[in-house]
Amino acid sequence: MKNLRGKYKNALCVILTLTLIFAQLPSAYAEARPVIYAARQSVLAGETVEYTVSLSGNPGIAAFLIELSFDKGLFSLESSGNEALYCVSGNVTSTGTIVCTETDIGCKVLWYNTANVYVDGVLFAIRLRVSENVQSGDYSIRVNYSKSNTVNVEEQKLNLDCEDGLITVREFEPKIVGQVATCDSDEVDYSVYIQDNPGMAGIMIELAYDCDAFEPVKNAGELTILRGDVLGSGNLVGNSQKGLIRILWSNAINTNTDGSLFTIKFKRLEGTPTDLYPVEVRYDKANTMNQEGELIDFSCTDGAIRAVKYSNSSLIIYKTGSDIQGVPTQEKFFGQALTLSNNIPEKTGFHFLGWSTLQNATEIEYAPQSQYLIDKDLILFPVWIEVHDEISQIYAADGKINVQLTCSGNSTLVVATYNEFGQMIETAQKNIEDAYFETLVFDLESVACSSIAKAFLLDPIEFTPLCEQMVLEM
Repeated sequence: MKNLRGKYKNALCVILTLTLIFAQLPSAYAEARPVIYAARQSVLAGETVEYTVSLSGNPGIAAFLIELSFDKGLFSLESSGNEALYCVSGNVTSTGTIVCTETDIGCKVLWYNTANVYVDGVLFAIRLRVSENVQSGDYSIRVNYSKSNTVNVEEQKLNLDCEDGLITVREFEPKIVGQVATCDSDEVDYSVYIQDNPGMAGIMIELAYDCDAFEPVKNAGELTILRGDVLGSGNLVGNSQKGLIRILWSNAINTNTDGSLFTIKFKRLEGTPTDLYPVEVRYDKANTMNQEGELIDFSCTDGAIRAVKYSNSSLIIYKTGSDIQGVPTQEKFFGQALTLSNNIPEKTGFHFLGWSTLQNATEIEYAPQSQYLIDKDLILFPVWIEVHDEISQIYAADGKINVQLTCSGNSTLVVATYNEFGQMIETAQKNIEDAYFETLVFDLESVACSSIAKAFLLDPIEFTPLCEQMVLEM
């Protein structure tokens, strides 16, 4: 079995190498379906959110008519200065004409251009005001499109998938949030944000990062810190040691705005592989207070740095829980399908079934070597089933004895045939390593003249039974 796994691993290396080569060509590498997807955003009751709709896997588009539907008793469309609905173009629709109209169930957005646009990204943004009476929870924003009005410049209809969005109305919760930044070059700007600012005049924040993959950029030996919108005034200092950055800000009066606190520039160290590198975000409560000197409580959300080769790509990360049995992270190019790894993790006493996006799941969502089509990062956890040593079936077919069994680790399977007087005629054995409902076939000359066949699963060293024997009456 190990030899077979080795062959599969070698084959995977070849496949991945070819994938990296052909992914850079406008060729016939397996393409994912184009997807229109609405955003997933968080907001407080009574606030206004700038809500986006985007496109991935763009096949070339010159016009679309997209409809959003939502509960208009909970969300209302906001207008711009000229009383027309607020609707702004994204990077995909920066050329051409865009028009937004309100409907009984939401709004429709029409866009048209004189040439195809091929980039992926934001199609448009609208503003939705959340009612002050909305209860906390998740609210669906459904997205659909008119096939007859969504075409390329040759007026060919485009076949697109749609992915609904979500607005989460949350409770007020002061929070420090680390960015998930993408590094596709030698350096990356990493920002930290504040949400639901209760009013503060001082704060100390710590960032713990992987010092084997990144280091902060310094100027004349000093840590370079770029102020964000929130910390426009006051004293801002910082220092770094291996794997840890401390930032201290203080001011005479409170700042009450939400947004960016500061930005640190990181350098990607030579040899840092493609992967997702967590950045832990903490704050020191003793040094975090308002202008009256009262201490403030925050929750923290960790961030990460996505080390990739290309900016228009997503990461597939395999969390095996073992440094020894790790499965390398894969990078998927936007608009293309990716074959998931066929590397099989191992865990003593368990059989690997597949992958799930949930830790400790019992059912799989993705099998090894299945196709992943979505242009989003994916974190996968192994799904295990506990293995018990057992012989589940024994039968004769075509003059041979077949034994189906499951076992963990090393074991020895012995098959013996007996005559009608209970005397042993012949035996055969095979050594096994990690079997899961695996069938072994024994060529025994005495099968035809046997009355009984027995199968034994034994410890290979002590030769003691690991489970009950199974008997086949001929």
